Amino acid sequence: MARGLLSHRVSAVAAAAACLVILDGQAAATALQQPCEAEEGGHCPSAVDELDEASLLMRGAATKVHDHAAAAADANGTAKCNEQKFQGLCYRTCTDMGAMEPRKSPSNCGGVNNYDFIQRCNADGSSSKGSGSAPGLSGRSAGGCFGDDSKCKPSPKAPNMCTTDCKRGAPSAKVEGCTKKFCCADGESEPQAVKKDKNLICSCPLGKKPPMPWLPKPMGVLTTPALKACNTGCKNAKSWLMVDNIAYCCPQNKQPTVKKKLLSGGDYSVQCSCP
Repeated sequence: MARGLLSHRVSAVAAAAACLVILDGQAAATALQQPCEAEEGGHCPSAVDELDEASLLMRGAATKVHDHAAAAADANGTAKCNEQKFQGLCYRTCTDMGAMEPRKSPSNCGGVNNYDFIQRCNADGSSSKGSGSAPGLSGRSAGGCFGDDSKCKPSPKAPNMCTTDCKRGAPSAKVEGCTKKFCCADGESEPQAVKKDKNLICSCPLGKKPPMPWLPKPMGVLTTPALKACNTGCKNAKSWLMVDNIAYCCPQNKQPTVKKKLLSGGDYSVQCSCP
């Protein structure tokens, strides 16, 4: 239905543009019939000049129609700006703005109140502050919002990382100086935990083949201070930060700092610290 509405809207715009071109063409034809009153030494436009101008108008109108359709399609697919519904309106996701989840009010992300969080997305992928938008308006699909809100939610397909949210019977590991034990998010894999300097380095298998046969199996690696460790999963947290569909959280619901590190061998490595 959304595609039909978009197609109808684009057709209408194209028809309007065509009418403008026809009117401009009629005006040009009238001008050609009138005698030229250019001053001495001046230049009167020829029929070829008039036709070239009409052609440019037509091309400009067609380009505007194409740009509008492309922007709307992009915003409803893989947009640069993503929205989610909250209290019946479309707001830019907290994750999109680098803030914690969940949204608790139009101006509150993850328990932090800031009027800059009152944002909506535009059809060109940009954002505007000050208010949300009703679903289905300004190029949004019928009853929908711009973009995709899946990145602000945990996913079972996310990398297998160490967590303190351990289910009963799950294999676990613990290091000196850390008060909590860690297990793997899948609840089945055996975690590998070591302490290096003041950091806990905990790894879980990603369940993927290594890029080269002689390399070890890729791991999901979490590096975090042992005395004030980050957690992933965050089932009992009131606020969390989403990165690659993984929730990260800190004690007292403070916002963690999460940085991804590039490692060879196919490992997925994250450094997380709490304030």
